[in-house]
Amino acid sequence: MAIAFIREIVNMNPDVTLRIRVMDDNRHPTWQGVEYGKEDWLQINRPPSANVPTVVTPDNMAVPWSYGGKQRMYIQTVTTGGIVKNISAEVRGENAWDYMVLRDNALAEIGQTEIGSLGDAPGVNHSWWAIVLQEDGRLEWRLFERQGLRRDDLINIVTETGKFLIDVFPTVIDKAAQILPVIAAL
Repeated sequence: MAIAFIREIVNMNPDVTLRIRVMDDNRHPTWQGVEYGKEDWLQINRPPSANVPTVVTPDNMAVPWSYGGKQRMYIQTVTTGGIVKNISAEVRGENAWDYMVLRDNALAEIGQTEIGSLGDAPGVNHSWWAIVLQEDGRLEWRLFERQGLRRDDLINIVTETGKFLIDVFPTVIDKAAQILPVIAAL
């Protein structure tokens, strides 16, 4: 399956603490020499000032493959007033492509984005992301880099018959277009 690595987590909100827990049986992220297991929360504190966001750059953090909902990444926001909100993210395979699926507090699906072709193929379908808590409270996922062909790009290449259409001899087609009116005039 495709892997969506989290390269950076940024908290720009002066009233909210951001917490992340990666419930993954195999991959455990680290930050500043501390390994975070599937029960541990990585806390990204409120920024020290309006001009200086809190930035965490974890190692080995990725959105887990779902395995039927068994694994996921929880993202929790806690306001200074104690209001807690949760969303979760997981990777799910569908029709030869992998999607990062986002869920609300009740685990209802609220969105998804395609992240790569099905199958763990380093150099082909890995992506690197930032999770950014904006000053206004919006949580934004930003893509730094992505390997491989996007699903929609492939669909644009492949015709409905499943054949690739590649114009190898454009000059032959141009010549045929020029000759056609001459033949029609005969």
